[in-house]
Amino acid sequence: MVRKKNKEYALIFFGRIEYEKGIDVLIRAFKKVVATYPQCMLHLVGEGNYERTARVLAQSLHLSGNIHFHGWKKLADLQKMVVESTICVLPSRIESFGLSIAEAMASGVPVISTNVAAIPELITHNETGLLVPPDDPDALGDAILYALRSREKIDAMAVNARQKIQSHFTWDKTARACVAIYEQYVQ
Repeated sequence: MVRKKNKEYALIFFGRIEYEKGIDVLIRAFKKVVATYPQCMLHLVGEGNYERTARVLAQSLHLSGNIHFHGWKKLADLQKMVVESTICVLPSRIESFGLSIAEAMASGVPVISTNVAAIPELITHNETGLLVPPDDPDALGDAILYALRSREKIDAMAVNARQKIQSHFTWDKTARACVAIYEQYVQ
């Protein structure tokens, strides 16, 4: 599925609801976003050990009306939610590859994430998305606000991101790269 541009302000996070995914950072950053865009909604899709803590944090920051915890969704339902979102925000503290990031990029959805581990291999800051330092709610909030105010720029980054995924991260290219590595060691 490919992104459907809309005028609403809907952010999405999808993945495990765990501390290492930066859910608390996202909720704190979202407080800053709602101060400027009170109609903005944050959709958290997934489940995990940190969900109860995240719900309590959202409630304590008076964001319960703007944050929806959806649990796990069927793939088709998740894809529909992603492509209907304004921005995908994935503020991980640690990340091996970032499959959710790649999936959002492949769908043409603008992505904001953190400058940790392998994420910069997927996202080039200001070219294919926005990167912020981990554990920095102010920087994340500022990046989200920038994206909401600069829809044309962020949409152009999303187009670049989709092209990057299509040209670098297809199954065919991945298989060829693996074969090339094996061939180095077999000979």
